[in-house]
Amino acid sequence: MKLLITLTLVLFTNLLLAQKTELSFTNSFEVNEEVYKDIKGTPYLFDDWKPGKIYSFLDTLVVPYQINYNGFTKAFEIKNGDRFINLDDSYYKELDLDNAQNPDYPYHFSKFGPKSLGGRWVQVIHEGPDFSIYLTFEAAINESQIQDVGKTLNVKSFTDRTQYYIYTEGKVEFLKMKKKELRDYFGKKLVDGIIKENKLDLDEYVDQVKLFALIEQN
Repeated sequence: MKLLITLTLVLFTNLLLAQKTELSFTNSFEVNEEVYKDIKGTPYLFDDWKPGKIYSFLDTLVVPYQINYNGFTKAFEIKNGDRFINLDDSYYKELDLDNAQNPDYPYHFSKFGPKSLGGRWVQVIHEGPDFSIYLTFEAAINESQIQDVGKTLNVKSFTDRTQYYIYTEGKVEFLKMKKKELRDYFGKKLVDGIIKENKLDLDEYVDQVKLFALIEQN
């Protein structure tokens, strides 16, 4: 009897996992890839779409095709063959997107940043016991008018905005990824020393990850 109950529970759990994985995609809706054709620029975070891993709330790992983050819709989109779908993020908590140039440093995203960030997706630059660094990306449509041979043309274009945040001692503050501001937070000697010794570029994602990890260790 105990064996039967155990087998039943295992089968039920496996079925539940399969349903959650499948349901998350069937509940997602397809995206019209031509919707932005008349708008200059792009709403996407990355120039190239990236393979990666998606982690569900049940810790089920899903390996999709190609993924990108749309800062206009604030959703991850997946290329599945000829289909574009919005990921139903109510089923997922984290994503890792491959970093082809530095495979040991995937782009990590989470929905579990500080509550003051509104439960939205954030790119995690660093999470540690003393402080965490997050990045948000948003895109908006800007409308303008230009004159062309005696007529007025309405032009739409995407503008994007990235914002870094530092979370420490229960508070979230804006952070500029500039040496001066980092010195104010962590000390000139420490920041300058780490950057110089490791030849770090503050504009590079991997170097940002290295910098804050080393600051945390000191």
